[in-house]
Amino acid sequence: MEQKQKRFAEGICFSKLFWVFLITAVLGVLIETVYCRITDGVWMNRSGLIYGQMSIVWGLGGVALTLALTPLRRFGIIWGTLLVFLAGAVLGGAFECLCSLLTETLFGAVYWDYSAMKTSIFGGRTNLMYCVAWGLLSVAWVMLLYPGMSFLIERVPVRWGVIATRIIVPLFVIEFLFSGLIIRRYYERRTDTTPHNAVEAFLDTHYDDTTVEQRWPNMINQ
Repeated sequence: MEQKQKRFAEGICFSKLFWVFLITAVLGVLIETVYCRITDGVWMNRSGLIYGQMSIVWGLGGVALTLALTPLRRFGIIWGTLLVFLAGAVLGGAFECLCSLLTETLFGAVYWDYSAMKTSIFGGRTNLMYCVAWGLLSVAWVMLLYPGMSFLIERVPVRWGVIATRIIVPLFVIEFLFSGLIIRRYYERRTDTTPHNAVEAFLDTHYDDTTVEQRWPNMINQ
């Protein structure tokens, strides 16, 4: 019997989840950028990285929804859709709260605050309207978008998929850590403007307050 040919990123594995993260992170920036343009009339950078156009929150959200909610498809169209919506609304709101707490703890930064909205909950870290949006997005993701995306990812030639993953993963890690250093140093300068080592001096010279504020205009002080 002829052996079945192995596919790239088959099933739920690291490679599949990484590419899901990458694609949803990029799509998240696109969606938020268009949303800000429509609601506020401005083009605002929504990326979480200093150079790449990626939203870490959206990327992690895509991975979390994939892991937590795709098993619910087995309950069928009606019950599966209802369960995905309810679970997605709860998980989405909890995820926003967790990300808000982490960014405040790690960087002393508040990236979003919904306190001015009537439906805000948990100190403005999320709100009921966005929880409903998370639920709807979860349904669209689990029932429609993810199956198609998974199909396309697995159609990438194995050799090229493995090579691309091995190159992009370390590049992303470096970019993520470097962006974190820039943000952390930005808030450190609030209390101490003197650099204490070569890294801080480099960041102060090439990534000063103006550069950071232009790149991440949605950040506000804790």
